[in-house]
Amino acid sequence: MSWDGIYAEDRFYPIFEVGDEVFTSNIGWSKGFKPRITPNKPYTVIKCHKKPGMTIDIYVVTLVTDAGYESEYASYKFQKTESQLREDKLKSILC
Repeated sequence: MSWDGIYAEDRFYPIFEVGDEVFTSNIGWSKGFKPRITPNKPYTVIKCHKKPGMTIDIYVVTLVTDAGYESEYASYKFQKTESQLREDKLKSILC
């Protein structure tokens, strides 16, 4: 993995709720050691938590991959889908 010029403590790690629908545009996870995850495909967040033992707040999301495995990924690589953003907006209006 190449360095993108941003230190981990300076990076914004969004916190997602369980059940949120997220996607990534990162094509580097489609092959390699981690279980396969397809770019621009929606995935449901199973868990979003702070990585234990770290001195800075690094949040990871747990997703079910295409192969059916639960795998953790850094939350800064993900964003909410358009449908999830609409649902969040409706919830904020109705509540």
